[in-house]
Amino acid sequence: MKEQRRDPVPAVPSSLEAERALLGSILLENSALDLALESVEKDDFFSQAHRITFGKMLAIAEKGRTIDLVTLCEELSKEDGQIEKAGGAAYLAALTDGVPLGTSVAVSEYARIIREKADLRRLAHIGEALRTAALAENEDALPRALEMLSTLDATKQKQNGLAIFTAPELVAATRPAVECIAYPVAVRRMIALLDGRAKAAGKTTFLLCAARAALHEEMFLNRPARGGPILFVSEEDRETLTPALRRMGLDADARFHIVPRSSWAGHSWLELTRQIERKCVELGIAWLIVDTFFGIAGLEGEAENQAGAVHQAVAPILAMTGRLDIATTLTRHERKSGGAVGMSGRGSSMLTGDVDVVALLKCLPANHCATMRSLDLTGRMEAASLTIELRGERYISHGEHADSRISTAEDAKALAEAIAINPQASLREFGKQTGIDRRRLARVAQANGWVYRDSGWEQGG
Repeated sequence: MKEQRRDPVPAVPSSLEAERALLGSILLENSALDLALESVEKDDFFSQAHRITFGKMLAIAEKGRTIDLVTLCEELSKEDGQIEKAGGAAYLAALTDGVPLGTSVAVSEYARIIREKADLRRLAHIGEALRTAALAENEDALPRALEMLSTLDATKQKQNGLAIFTAPELVAATRPAVECIAYPVAVRRMIALLDGRAKAAGKTTFLLCAARAALHEEMFLNRPARGGPILFVSEEDRETLTPALRRMGLDADARFHIVPRSSWAGHSWLELTRQIERKCVELGIAWLIVDTFFGIAGLEGEAENQAGAVHQAVAPILAMTGRLDIATTLTRHERKSGGAVGMSGRGSSMLTGDVDVVALLKCLPANHCATMRSLDLTGRMEAASLTIELRGERYISHGEHADSRISTAEDAKALAEAIAINPQASLREFGKQTGIDRRRLARVAQANGWVYRDSGWEQGG
């Protein structure tokens, strides 16, 4: 007689019996999946076989197909070795053994047990990580502990059902101040939407510059930036991202985490958001960037114009931002016809209504400096129309309605200092040294009487 497959006895909190019973319940009654998803996610399963099986069940449900042994084995067989990693066809068939029909109460209980065991494992992991940090006298250990534990507490409140507060309780539980990581596109507990013309406005460069300022605690748009680790989910792949990271000095910063196209391609948006949330918790992410939102969420063509589809796609981001107490920034391409801030972005206006801040990044007319942009803002922060400029690795603001063609005293001083160091250098070399665009330097030189002669740059002749 063939010996039945046995799972190893785990040394950490888990319940393989509850995991098997939940999977078996879904095979018997597909409606059990919706009930399970109120409490558990794929990564809550301790067994790798069960994680794989649950993930495939989600994939089948998203295609609108029936989840049974045949469709499950078919889905698992699409990838080499997956059905073996899930325990094999015989193991999958045995999942329904002993599982009664019509037991919604039992399904909720199985899910509760699985989630509680998963939370205990996370707590053990957090404790070990904090113990290591504390013994190493890491000054971030205590804030990190509070952040991790608050995340678990928020998850527990979600499991316990609808939370109702009295007015004093709500006020007492709300942080009084808005914590700005990088004004105006990264504010904790808020979602910012950055619109701009595809391949022209420089949305990615703008956000990478903001990220660098936050990680290095530098000035961004004339305001101090601050914050912890950043997760950047990009529609680009590593070959195009690497040069941009190097330009911004982020290529050696281990606090900047990236999910390139090759990593998320093939995942459903629902599964991807769950994995993103898990990684945000594990890495202590303070700021999440999704560049671009419609492309990564799979809203292409007519789908981006459907209010229901857009709202459904942004819903997990809304929930994640609040649960994890992070800042989130989404990017969106501008329509060819353009328009005012909040109205110029492609797709349904539902997205504009769901976010907290909308920013529109635009190139200025041809007679302006190439590194100049206009940044229009609306939403829960103040409305504004700024003229901003990229100088090297830093964006500065010239304020509202500034004339970006006027040479500033700061530019003239920077040019004079550069000429004093090397009077034979070209404007291109001065541009690299000062971080000021070459065409802008030419205007500064002309406005301040600098001319180039055989002996080099001279003033007033």
